Amino acid sequence: MPQSQSTRNAIEKMKRDASAHRKKGEYNEAIERYTEILKDNENDTYTLSHRGELYALQGNRDLAKVDLKRVIERKPDMRHALINLAEIAYEENNLDEALAYIHRALEKRESYWGLILAGKIHKKQGNYKEAVRDFSKAYELDPTHIHAIASRGEMYRASRAFDKALDDFNKALEISPKNAFSLVRRADIYMKQKNSDHAAIDLKTVSELSLSTGENMFAQSCLHKFAGDV
Repeated sequence: MPQSQSTRNAIEKMKRDASAHRKKGEYNEAIERYTEILKDNENDTYTLSHRGELYALQGNRDLAKVDLKRVIERKPDMRHALINLAEIAYEENNLDEALAYIHRALEKRESYWGLILAGKIHKKQGNYKEAVRDFSKAYELDPTHIHAIASRGEMYRASRAFDKALDDFNKALEISPKNAFSLVRRADIYMKQKNSDHAAIDLKTVSELSLSTGENMFAQSCLHKFAGDV
């Protein structure tokens, strides 16, 4: 039976409410709205895909996969669901599965974050050439965003192509001058090149920033190396 106009209006309002809650990080409230919508139409792929994404963000991967796989059973090429399934597979270290999902998502149209995820998967597999390719494509799509150029710089650094890495980290820091990821890694390269003055400047900037646990450990390692060099 077709939905009445009032029902359609109510559903659209709930979708807007759910989106607003999601933007505020109120995932439980957003999930409640999406669940209410699904009572009226359990096969609404938009709603299933977005609820699945929220479950994944909460760490409820099993619930997320149920929703997202229901979506691709009905819409096999729905990119939002495929990218989220790829992200879950990546987090679960099912890298071949993650690549299969991301390749399906990027088949018709490449996207910045889809390419970033593809690069991360290749990086985790140790396929640096493929990772550089995907990060490069992402950077071409959006050269104003730091993630692709900084990630490519890290690939060059890991493969000891230091001049290329420095060029990428310099570009990244033009976009975001206090990006800890790029500052720490540029300092590391400067130290390897015995450029203590430049390393000191970057490490001083890093010491004034709030860092994630991982970045803090890397920064401390660089600081210890620098102290030993001086």
